[in-house]
Amino acid sequence: MESKLLMPMELSEFKRLGPNLPTTQIDIPEKAENRVPTDRPFLFAFAASVILLMPLLIYTLTYADVRRLSGQIDDCGNICGEKNVKYEQWNCTGQDFTNKRNFRMYPSNKCMDDCDLGIGYREESGECITNSTTVVTQMDIGSYMLKGSVIFRLLICSLIAVGASVFVLYIFRYNVGFVLWGMIGTVFVLGVIIVGIMWSNRAYFLANYGDFGLAGCLICTVLLALYVVGVYLLRERIALVIVILTEAAKALFAMPSLVLVSFTTFFKEAVIFTLFLTTAIYMSTSGELVEIEPGRLQYETTGTMATAGLFNVLITAWALMFVGGLQCMVVGGAVSEWYFANDKTRLEQPVKKSAVIALKFHLGTVAFGSLIILLAYLVRKIIQGALKSSFIKKCIEFCLSSMDGMLRCITKKAFIITAMHGQPFLGSGRRAVSLIAYNLGNVVAISVLGRLTLCVGMLLIALISVVMSSLLFIPAAGVKKQNHGDLEAAQLFNMSQITCFC
Repeated sequence: MESKLLMPMELSEFKRLGPNLPTTQIDIPEKAENRVPTDRPFLFAFAASVILLMPLLIYTLTYADVRRLSGQIDDCGNICGEKNVKYEQWNCTGQDFTNKRNFRMYPSNKCMDDCDLGIGYREESGECITNSTTVVTQMDIGSYMLKGSVIFRLLICSLIAVGASVFVLYIFRYNVGFVLWGMIGTVFVLGVIIVGIMWSNRAYFLANYGDFGLAGCLICTVLLALYVVGVYLLRERIALVIVILTEAAKALFAMPSLVLVSFTTFFKEAVIFTLFLTTAIYMSTSGELVEIEPGRLQYETTGTMATAGLFNVLITAWALMFVGGLQCMVVGGAVSEWYFANDKTRLEQPVKKSAVIALKFHLGTVAFGSLIILLAYLVRKIIQGALKSSFIKKCIEFCLSSMDGMLRCITKKAFIITAMHGQPFLGSGRRAVSLIAYNLGNVVAISVLGRLTLCVGMLLIALISVVMSSLLFIPAAGVKKQNHGDLEAAQLFNMSQITCFC
């Protein structure tokens, strides 16, 4: 199918190069010397938002005290087991409770030397609780995980996961058609088995469900027939998906540093999320000491502190989307240079070159696109929160979710087009919409079948990792009792594998 991307008039007009410029004279991707910074005001807006967050964080953290997380605070705001700050307007503040580590909540919040067993209290983890209270104790999995043997086995499990990833990658490189057609064939075989079982037991369905049982058999048969017809009609697009995934695997093998882009992105996102989590924990303990009633003081969050917390969440979300968009642009630029190169053996560090171009010229476009996604997400959540009717809410949620997915798809394509042609976000977005509309059938087929194929690969990686890690934590033959920590360690690793890959 002729792609609109390769039409000389349209492409030359998009890049403002004149209506009669031959396609062979158009650089893809655009050379660095011909690029200009795009959407720079949005980069300034992103930087200004981060700078604005700083004084709000400083103000809020000034009133924070992580020791309050224990919740063991008496009616004067003193923390049990600590030396507290003195407030001049309240004489009961500033107490030295380093020797009073026990906390009793009823009849009033009070720090104590020890629990008064004579009135039905006992000590449990530094807190005075009634004798009737049941405390559930759990194994300290954290200390167990620090054991050398467990660390060694978890390291082996991680290496197995890496090996499984490389194995699946080689399958995609040399025989992705086997994966895709194998998936399609598996679904067909399962459908035949299910339909066969239903028809062989049709007497049971008729006896128990009447006409509905027979209708179920007919519906399953029709669905299986439609599936076969659909696969036959989409055979050319399935072949296109195989070619595209094969080329993608070739690009990855030709440019192994693309893997470093993913690791770098993961590291940056981990740093951002760690900073957010740390500040959020500290900010959750912030508050000004106020007298809510005579003789009772309490830490309360002010409006400025609440604003700082909300702004911290928004800027963190924007930053995470910004990092993801930058990865998309870097990968898109590198792959486009590799794909359109006449001699792929003479390429000089295309990933590094693409990263430099993105950082030098197109950070504003990344900030613009990530901001649009963030605003759309906020609007979606506000509308969902305002709805009350369950049926209407579900319908609107489905529509909003679909629109959000479409917007993310268009934004990602716009990032790639910017990386290729150096145009601003709005122009790249319009081009992305026109290209998607012009090749809608291929886009849907590539998106659906490509995602399913990649999911099969990720499930295979997760399955290999989970099975091998479970075997490492199963006791050897002749061992009758297994350490409960082994089970928890295996479960933690398996859950992490499933979360990462799926």
